[in-house]
This record gives sequence, structure tokens and C-alpha cells, in this order.
Amino acid sequence: MHSRTPLYEWDWERFIIEYMVLDGCWKVAKSRYGVKDSGHSYRIKTLCEAFDISYDADLVRKIVNLRNDLFHETLWDGSQPCTTVSEDAFRQPDNLRRLNQRLIPALLGYKTPYVKTAWWSLSACWFDQP
Repeated sequence: MHSRTPLYEWDWERFIIEYMVLDGCWKVAKSRYGVKDSGHSYRIKTLCEAFDISYDADLVRKIVNLRNDLFHETLWDGSQPCTTVSEDAFRQPDNLRRLNQRLIPALLGYKTPYVKTAWWSLSACWFDQP
């Protein structure tokens, strides 16, 4: 699912698929590492803390709100999917993807500096120090 996400045309589609990937990672973290269930509103924070991944409370709040509106009300940034949204909402699928790109290696046991880098940044970083 994670590798196919960039192929989806709409931002809300990419977002929902990346959130599904996050949920899958949550299940792995819970069953393999004993991460405690904390509900959707705290799930990202719990995963970031468990795997020493950078965390931004304001950004996570935006992601969780977008998720709740999309899943429960079929709204994307306050309007119907496939309509124009704010630039901030438009960026969240990519932020969520970058979070998953750190979470997946962490779940696989990689303890590289990359996992700790800010996933909301577009700057380049090494996966493993050369």
C-alpha cells in the first residue's frame, strides 16, 4: 500500500491510504513491541515516543482532524473530496508518508539517525551514515 500511494491522483486518496499504512504499522507495533493502545487521537504520539521519532503536536492534531473528518463525515478539509482545499491540508498526505517512511524502518529494527529526523521537513537526510 505504501509503495502505491504516490500513484493516487487525489490528495485525500493518498492521505487515506497512508493512514491505512499507519494503522498497519500500529498493529505491528502493538503485537510485536507491546505498544499500548491509546486511541486514534494519541496513536501517532505513542508511536513516535516508542520508536524515538520526532513529534510535532500541532501537525499531528491537523492529521488526526483530517482523518476523523474524512473517515466519519466524508469531508476533506471541510468540503467534499475532489474539491480545492487549503495548502496546509494538501501537504498532509506527504507529511504522513514521510512519517511512515520513518516508522517502517523503525519497526524493522533499524536504529539509524534517519528515523529521528523531522518528517515534516523536505530536507535531504541519510538513511544511514556513510
